[in-house]
Amino acid sequence: MVREGMQGEEVMAHRTDMLRLIPLAALSLATSIDSLAVGRLIFGILQTPVLFLAFIIGIVCGAISFAGVMLGEQPEDLLGN
Repeated sequence: MVREGMQGEEVMAHRTDMLRLIPLAALSLATSIDSLAVGRLIFGILQTPVLFLAFIIGIVCGAISFAGVMLGEQPEDLLGN
């Protein structure tokens, strides 16, 4: 990503051609089905309330996202654009 950002617009224009709607939608659907299957299996094994697990998963994902945003700002401060 750093290399692409420094090369400019040419690389980005070529990059958007590769991300078409149908392959992207197919991959997102496959990921969702995989997550659903794994989640259903784990929830069945643990036999705990779904709302409790959803709350814990939300807290962990929020913390990881926040850490990613904080860590992502540091290289920007050092490198500029």
